[in-house]
Amino acid sequence: MAAALVALLGLGGAALATTPAVADEAGGVSVEITDLLPAVALPDDELVIRGTVENTADSVLEDPTVSLRVQWRTPNWRTALELWLDPEGGVASRNVVTQPLDGDLAPGDRVPFEIRIPVEEAGVAATESSWGARGLEVRAGDATRSASDRTVGVFYPDTDPLPAPTELSVLLPLAPDASEWEAARAEERPVGDVAAERLTELAGLGGPDVSWALDPSVLASDPLPAEPDDDPTAPATDGTGGTTDPPSGTEAPTDGGADDDGAAADGADAVADLTRTLRTASAGRDVVALPYGDADSGNVIRAGQPSLLAQARERGAGLTDEADLRVLADVAWPAGGELDQQVADGLADAGYDTLVMPSSLVAPTTPITYTPTGRASLPASDGTTLDAALWDPELSTALGGAGTDELTSRQLLLGLTAVIARERPLDARGLLAVVDREAMADADLDALAERLEALEQAPWLDVVPLRSLLGRPDEALDRAALPAEGDPLDDGTELTLARTAAELTRADGVATALADPEPVLRGVRDDLLSVSSTAWRGRPEGRLATLEDATAALDDVLSGIGVTPPGSHINLIAQEGSIPIDVTNALDQEVTVTVVLSSSDPVLVVEDTPQLTLPPADGGTPSVTTVRVPVHGVKNGDVDVQVELRTPSGTVVGEEASFAIRVRADWETVGTAVVAGILGLLLVIGLYRTIRRGPRKATGEPS
Repeated sequence: MAAALVALLGLGGAALATTPAVADEAGGVSVEITDLLPAVALPDDELVIRGTVENTADSVLEDPTVSLRVQWRTPNWRTALELWLDPEGGVASRNVVTQPLDGDLAPGDRVPFEIRIPVEEAGVAATESSWGARGLEVRAGDATRSASDRTVGVFYPDTDPLPAPTELSVLLPLAPDASEWEAARAEERPVGDVAAERLTELAGLGGPDVSWALDPSVLASDPLPAEPDDDPTAPATDGTGGTTDPPSGTEAPTDGGADDDGAAADGADAVADLTRTLRTASAGRDVVALPYGDADSGNVIRAGQPSLLAQARERGAGLTDEADLRVLADVAWPAGGELDQQVADGLADAGYDTLVMPSSLVAPTTPITYTPTGRASLPASDGTTLDAALWDPELSTALGGAGTDELTSRQLLLGLTAVIARERPLDARGLLAVVDREAMADADLDALAERLEALEQAPWLDVVPLRSLLGRPDEALDRAALPAEGDPLDDGTELTLARTAAELTRADGVATALADPEPVLRGVRDDLLSVSSTAWRGRPEGRLATLEDATAALDDVLSGIGVTPPGSHINLIAQEGSIPIDVTNALDQEVTVTVVLSSSDPVLVVEDTPQLTLPPADGGTPSVTTVRVPVHGVKNGDVDVQVELRTPSGTVVGEEASFAIRVRADWETVGTAVVAGILGLLLVIGLYRTIRRGPRKATGEPS
């Protein structure tokens, strides 16, 4: 004991200790810090720390105390701060106050504590040289056992020690998550309607200098097609676009049109309200335009389907224009922090000139002792240069609240920015922090709001728009090159994206047949575009289900156009003739199609592929148009004929039909010869009878 006291005195009353960075329950005590005020403490402030102590052992905790310890020195490097919170990292600390808890703790008891101490008395009053982050530890227990919990305090002097604040840009994703996409499809609602409550709250976080990455899909008012209904009592189609009566003994479903119309109107109203909220809140704010559905640009490019990205950007641009939102359309933010040269080149080819990416992907190759500005220039394979906004992974993790509790996230975020500012106090650099899409889907928005407010109030920081960072010059550091290619896609994702591109091509082909394709195909196309959404990362079953539903919805549109052959068997008894084909249209607009007959045998030649415009359905009754297709028989034979309808672009619509033709091309010749022979025979007989009678005598001539 005496030796220990000598040691304490020799150190000026400050005891060095290496203690665990998280609460230790092995000794039967649990400590949790729940609140720290103020988030940034000035010299005249009082430091307030609240929390709980619990006795998790089977014996009484006798005469327990709670102590506050502080990190011995203000950390000048990130590692010193991170080690403070590392369970395996031992960092020097000193005790500043010890106070008793209110009585013994029986097994299972849990009591609150509050430590109040002036900043000056705690010995952490900041000066121009010692300001910044400082580790705080609360240790509780008795003479035989104890445990601790740690957090980070930040202390700032009365006079500003910096010539200029460090600039920090913050980028938040405003995009539907997977559960919202699934609900929108299942309930046949616009995805913006489903996500409106969360996104409205998110739009209110932070000031106008907090930047957004907005998925324009939330601005679309059309409900998404739902999963096809396999109800056995639903009317069966008759193959012509009409319906037949339900089976005997069942009832046809009641008409829910009024309810559907009301739900659609409610959904459109919710999207309109959200659009107005976003338009108002985006005034003066930098808004990065994500592709429609937040298309996963990395996966799309690796799958070799750049058309998906192009169409998603085009659809998104149309929606932001309609909503009158000013956006940054040439900034790409690939999901997951994954980027390689193949993807970078693909984004450059797609028209992007700026990439948002983690700084760790292009770390400086020469060791440096500070955090550089989050700006870089990246070479593209075609010789051009891409600008890059580099987000800091550690700041971004803390901003998103991942990996730790809410209080520690806030304090660590402040502490990290303070350490970065102290690295080069005369160099006001620009930083970028983002909230990952996955982290945002599960984020506690109240806690995120608190973190953003703390950043905006931090005196060493200036929260600025994204364009402020993009306007900074590149520091021209030697940086690591991007990997040539990333990990290959799994076969399921690649196949799903390829099928999606094919279905979009089919929808484009169908559009060429419709007088007004937008109201018929817009929802289907939107659903197809959402297949490539970043939200489906790690959820391939959701991606595939979305594709299947969209494909079924497109098939449902096409089922409204049909063809009826003239019968199972017809006869062609001449070398030339025409086949009557009935074409039906159950859609409420004109449709232009080409009727194509294909013969299984060259004995029948189809001479034309007539194009016709089908009138719209009348009051739900499909229109029927008959067209005669000219054919030519070469010789006798039985022929199978397939008939299909194609759009002007060549896309097949409706189901193919078939019928048989019995060709008797020589019957006309034989029939003509027989008739001619009969006529000739009658002529001969007539001549013969005339000759036998002889010439007729004149009247009055003697016989």
